[in-house]
Amino acid sequence: MASIGVCGKWMFLSCGTRLIAAHIKKDREPFVFDCSTAKKKENDPKACINSLGGPSGSDIIVSLVISPSGKLVALIDDSKRLVLFKNEHSWQWASTRWLVRRGTSLVFNRAEDEVLVADKSGDVYSFSVMQPEKEGELKMGHLSMILAVTVSLDDKYIITSDRDEKIRVSHRCSPYNIQSFCLGHKEFVSSLLVPSGDRHWLLSGSGDGTMNLWNYKIGQKLQSWNLHDLEEKPKLESERKVIVCHITSSFDGCHIAVQFDRKLEEEGVEDAIALLCIIHQQALCSKILRYDNVMSDVVKIINHSRSWALKHRQFRECLAEIESEYEDVLYFTEELNVLNKKLQGQDQLVSAAYDNVRAFFKTLVLWKAQLFQTNLCPFPACKALMDSGTTFSGEKYADTIGKLQEEFDQRFADFKTHRATFQTFADPFSFDVEDAPLVLQMELIDLQCHTDLKAKFRESGDNSIFHAEPGE
Repeated sequence: MASIGVCGKWMFLSCGTRLIAAHIKKDREPFVFDCSTAKKKENDPKACINSLGGPSGSDIIVSLVISPSGKLVALIDDSKRLVLFKNEHSWQWASTRWLVRRGTSLVFNRAEDEVLVADKSGDVYSFSVMQPEKEGELKMGHLSMILAVTVSLDDKYIITSDRDEKIRVSHRCSPYNIQSFCLGHKEFVSSLLVPSGDRHWLLSGSGDGTMNLWNYKIGQKLQSWNLHDLEEKPKLESERKVIVCHITSSFDGCHIAVQFDRKLEEEGVEDAIALLCIIHQQALCSKILRYDNVMSDVVKIINHSRSWALKHRQFRECLAEIESEYEDVLYFTEELNVLNKKLQGQDQLVSAAYDNVRAFFKTLVLWKAQLFQTNLCPFPACKALMDSGTTFSGEKYADTIGKLQEEFDQRFADFKTHRATFQTFADPFSFDVEDAPLVLQMELIDLQCHTDLKAKFRESGDNSIFHAEPGE
């Protein structure tokens, strides 16, 4: 991802694998750092080959950040490097350290003694600036991928945003203590900025095409701007999809600039099927199960265990010693966790993933009916309680199952809209051409008349014909 930044007399450019620092006023040789020739991780069998048989990373720079004083620069790349640079009389490399997962965003704290790095697994690690060889320490974690991280002007709070539409404000010294949530965006939150001048203001940008202003200490939305409304002429719905990529401000905080991408802005482009990650959809559905009398304690235990790497490691060792069925903390109920595992893995078509969701939805319908009839065969723990003489109300839990059913129906409404398209790709050789979308009917006829492809499809028994080989 290409980026540009200016601090003092220096301009920083990153594009591909290279970082370039050029002096604005003097004709000096620029400082150049190339991640493709940088230090490789030692004693790591995955350093050269990943699970797909290809390079473990592309060395492309993912994110670049400049410290508030302009004396430090840090970057993360696709090969899970964190590289730190410092400026004394000229720019020079300071250290290279390694992330557990690929990073998504990073920021210096205001004291410039640590770098906070968010990764794709939803964790934030703290790396010391004063001890450039020290490994990172786990600071905090989300249940989904973190897309942006920043700190407050007084260094008291870490502010993070994720793919599940929420912004979390945590105490920097004790991140398990959550100050507030800023809720209001309808899609993933991709950018955060604490503008200078007001300690309690936060700007956020989202995939829903809006930028919001918050009082982050109390989680209150103060103002919202819809970037669609700033266009001079109205666009068709398929042409006006706006995603906020980056927010920045002038040094005095009086002016704000927003970078955004517009999807399908060219005329004549067919609508793409845009669907939020199916795994995160089902994770959001699980939030409807609000057993606060139980979940409040569970959440505290999970946060306590996950907040520090040592505690998390000791917890996993404890599970191993008692020969627990599970190796780590589960974030969902048993059946939702089974569904979560089915939706993961490589080479899955969305049609197969949606089939698993449909199967689970039908299971919910069955469970609801069985609970109304107090048929507890699928619920052995509940059956054991009732057999022991404990009063059990099936209707109470049937209502909860009904709410979960409604949530799944609402969250996966977009998937249901494209069900016919999914079925077309799941079995294109037997699908009724007349029921297919008009734009696919002619191609479907040609495909169904292709004897060789039809034979390969029947032999493979799966959708491997849709996975093109390199060079094809």
